Amino acid sequence: MMSKTSRKQAFLLHALLSVLAVGGVASFVVAYWYPWDLLSLQGADKILLLIVFIDVILGPSLTLLVYKPGKRFLVLDLTIIAAIQIAALSYGTYTLYHGKASFLVFSDDQFYALKRIDLIGEIPFDLAGTQRIGPYGPHIVEVEPLSGSTHDITAIMTSLMHRQSLAYIAPRYKEFPTDKRALALTSLKLNILPVDIKKKIQKSAEKLEKDPENLFYYPVQGKAMSGFAVFTPEGYKLVDIIAHKTLEHSGEAVE
Repeated sequence: MMSKTSRKQAFLLHALLSVLAVGGVASFVVAYWYPWDLLSLQGADKILLLIVFIDVILGPSLTLLVYKPGKRFLVLDLTIIAAIQIAALSYGTYTLYHGKASFLVFSDDQFYALKRIDLIGEIPFDLAGTQRIGPYGPHIVEVEPLSGSTHDITAIMTSLMHRQSLAYIAPRYKEFPTDKRALALTSLKLNILPVDIKKKIQKSAEKLEKDPENLFYYPVQGKAMSGFAVFTPEGYKLVDIIAHKTLEHSGEAVE
C-alpha cells in the first residue's frame, strides 16, 4: 500500500492527520484550560505555536523530504518523524497543563492569574463551592483585607520576603465575592479603559445583550500580560478576560 502512495499523497495525508491531532488538542486547551484571553495572559500562546510548528509544519515537511516509494528503511524514517511529533505534542500539552492558571485572585482592586505552585501555604476552605471558569479553568477567590493584627503583620512579612503580593498568601483566601458593594466601588469606569479594550467589550456586551456601562471591570495580571476581567452585576459572574499589553520586569518584556 505504501509503495503505491506518491510523495505528494504521503505529505497531504500526514498533514491532514497532524492538523486533526493538533487541532483537537488546541481546541480543548483553549476552551477548557485557557478560556478567553488566558492563553495570551499566561504566555501559553507561544507554546501552542511551537506545537503547531513542529507537528503541523515540520513533521509533514520531513515526510515530504524523506518519502520515496520503495525506499529502504522508509518505515523507520516515518516512525522516527511520528515519534518526534508525538513527543512534541505530549510534552507541549503537559507544559500547557502545568502552566495554566488555577486561581483568579482578587486583591485590593485587581485580579492575579496564579498557578497552584505559586501559592504560599494552604487554602483554608473547600473550593467546591467557589465560582470557576468552566469545569477546568481557574477558581475565583479573593484575599482578606489587612486589619493591622499580628496575623496580618506576619502575612505582610511573608509577602515581603518573597517579594510578592498578598494574592500569593493562600491562608488569606476567602470565597468571592464577600462584599459586593465594596467590589462595585473598585470597578473601573468604562470611559477610562483603552480604546481597543472598549471595542472588544462592546462585542462581548452584544453577545450578552448587556449595556457595557452596566458591567464591572477590573485589571488582571497574568504571567506574561496584563488585561481586564469583565463581570456582570448579577451575582458577580465573570463573563470575559481581555488581554491588553505585555508585562515588563526590569525594563524587559516577559518571554
